[in-house]
Amino acid sequence: MISLRARAVIASAAMAALFAALLSAFPLRAFEARLSAALRSRGPVPSSFDPSYLAFLREVEMAAPPDATVALEVPRGELYVYEAAYRLAPRRVVFRADDPSAAFVAIYAGVAVPPPAGREKEAKRLGHGLLYRR
Repeated sequence: MISLRARAVIASAAMAALFAALLSAFPLRAFEARLSAALRSRGPVPSSFDPSYLAFLREVEMAAPPDATVALEVPRGELYVYEAAYRLAPRRVVFRADDPSAAFVAIYAGVAVPPPAGREKEAKRLGHGLLYRR
């Protein structure tokens, strides 16, 4: 009869051999190249669902100071909301143009919401929308 310790040694050796056989079939150089490329790219992550919305958020980010509250009129959907909150941080973002706490109102070009009456001339045209200060 084989002792428990001997069984453990045999099982460990078998697992090591199996691991070595599986590892030899794995293309380590390709994995290493992908990993190093991923670690080198430290630029901003592009928005894949609506590139013009990303450009709009960049324009709003450049125009509104970091401590401002920005009201956005954007298409409804979680992706638009999360993307705006992430991209415009540390600015506070609200999603109602009539929110009185907002110092700036930004209207995305894909949304058919005009600025309030009398504010058309004050609105700054962005490449992908409008921005006006309250």
